[in-house]
Order: sequence, then C-alpha cells, then structure tokens
Amino acid sequence: MKLTLFREEDFENACREQKIIEQIPDELINHTKQGNYAAAELCAEEIIESIREIRKMQGAKREHDKLVQLVENLTRQGIEIELVKINASN
Repeated sequence: MKLTLFREEDFENACREQKIIEQIPDELINHTKQGNYAAAELCAEEIIESIREIRKMQGAKREHDKLVQLVENLTRQGIEIELVKINASN
C-alpha cells in the first residue's frame, strides 16, 4: 500500500492550499509593517483556513486508509467484499 498524505482526488486541492500558506506570510508581514492590521488579520485567517482544509483532507485520507485496510483484512480472511467509491461532490 502506497503511503501518502492525501487521497488522490484531494491532492490538487491540497497543493493549492499549500501554495496559499506559502505565499501569504510575506503579504502579512508587509501589512503589519505598514500598520494595516485589518489586512494582516485577513491574511492570518486565510492561512488558518488553508491549514484547516489541509487537515480535513488528511483526516479523510486516514479514514480512507482504515477502510481500505479493513477490506484487505476481510479479503485475506476469505470474505468477499468490494470497496465502492461514491462521488461526494453531488
């Protein structure tokens, strides 16, 4: 089993959130240097929201991995089972 931090379908979104996290600190620093604390606060909130999104995607990956492991264990025991993936974007 391949060890990754995100499900395949979440990878692009996780990369996008990571880029936000990496880009905003410079903007935040500039706002604080200029005394624009309201804008700095918005930047900080955006970073926190991106971190929360990444953590959600990591949690979804952990839960998915547990389910896959369960299916593999049941299959090894001779129990016929199939993992069905449902598109949750509907």
